[in-house]
Amino acid sequence: MRTLGIFKRRKRVLVISWDGVPFSFLKKGMEEGRFPLFSKLITGGAFGRMTSVLPTISSVAWTSYMSGKNPGGHGIFGFIDRKPSPLSFFIPTGKDRRAEFIQEVLSREKKRVISINIPMTTPPFEVNGILVSGFLSTKIEKATYPPEFSRVLKEMGYIIDANPVKAKDRKDEYLEDLFLALRKRFELAERLIRERWDYFHLHVMETDRINHFFWKEKDERFWKFYSEVEELSISLVEKAKDALLILLSDHGFCTLKKEVFVNKYLEDGGYLFFDKEPPEDIRDISEKTVAYSLIPGRIYINLKGREEKGSVEPGDYERVREEVASYLEKLTVDGERVIKKVWRREEVYSGPYTDLGPDLILEPVDGFDLKGNLKKETLSGETHIEGMHTRDDAFLFVKEREFTKDNLSIYDLFPSILSEFSIKVSSDGEVCWRG
Repeated sequence: MRTLGIFKRRKRVLVISWDGVPFSFLKKGMEEGRFPLFSKLITGGAFGRMTSVLPTISSVAWTSYMSGKNPGGHGIFGFIDRKPSPLSFFIPTGKDRRAEFIQEVLSREKKRVISINIPMTTPPFEVNGILVSGFLSTKIEKATYPPEFSRVLKEMGYIIDANPVKAKDRKDEYLEDLFLALRKRFELAERLIRERWDYFHLHVMETDRINHFFWKEKDERFWKFYSEVEELSISLVEKAKDALLILLSDHGFCTLKKEVFVNKYLEDGGYLFFDKEPPEDIRDISEKTVAYSLIPGRIYINLKGREEKGSVEPGDYERVREEVASYLEKLTVDGERVIKKVWRREEVYSGPYTDLGPDLILEPVDGFDLKGNLKKETLSGETHIEGMHTRDDAFLFVKEREFTKDNLSIYDLFPSILSEFSIKVSSDGEVCWRG
């Protein structure tokens, strides 16, 4: 005789992330009659604006999502980072992070994980399931766990990332590549959604790409692309109706008005000097240098004992840092204020790796993209890039839940998702929904 109610259905969580899609963009689009499927979907859950990270870079944001920690707790501070002595530069990957990811936590708890295309999962790491790493992977053969799963990707013609170099002079070709990459991404997801899993995360990087290069005009092709993102996402959702659905982005977007060369401003103010003209890279700074900048708006004081060519005495650090901060606050382009706020490191970061981060972090006014170029004749310049990241306009949707706080943060996803599996791990966020 069969007894009803003995077997409890497995808890499952489905996450689909649209990189760089703003809350305000979706809200306005729905008001204009766009996103009909998404508009219908969000009536059955909580939909709100979410704050991202500083600096607002995808690699930092997704590391924070997967770890629940701020950069001071996970050690990733930007798309490019530096070692101060001897001074050298590198592109951080997943091997440089210093915190456990949600996929690893769930795997340890015997939950089956499927993770597709999330930034900072390169190189791929062991999970209880399948992991396909994101855009920093250069070869499909080295982009999966288990390694042999890469054969599936090769057979289906999977694309790790569309080449953004094409976006400058071959935009039509680049857009075709974005469509193809998007379709292959969902083709893989449709295949894997039929597997057994507890946590499934599909990341759509192509939304960030199209926003960077097609944001200003938002022509018919732009909206066609977003319609396809919406349709493919909802189709995948339909394959897992029993799962808790989470849709989110990692940051917002706005129109890029000007690139601003922070090192030029520091040089003009007498804070940055070079031993070699023109300098090849930041390693050519002089011992007379007081401060220098890495993209986007990360300021390092040239501190003696820390930096290879350090000039600022430790006893003068606070005074010099405040002087540089005050100077940077005054930065203007064409009479417009460029810097919304200059943050001190300890205001933004906490944790054992805080000292690896910049001394000051510049939060720009929307429209001004802070660059780290060394030798520029002018303080600002034009670019073919049309859109840039914003910190305070990411979105979060959770089906059949209600939010328990107003100030949603990307740090909240880690503890909130784990709470669905009754798992508690220390984090910088808090559970932000109930239901």
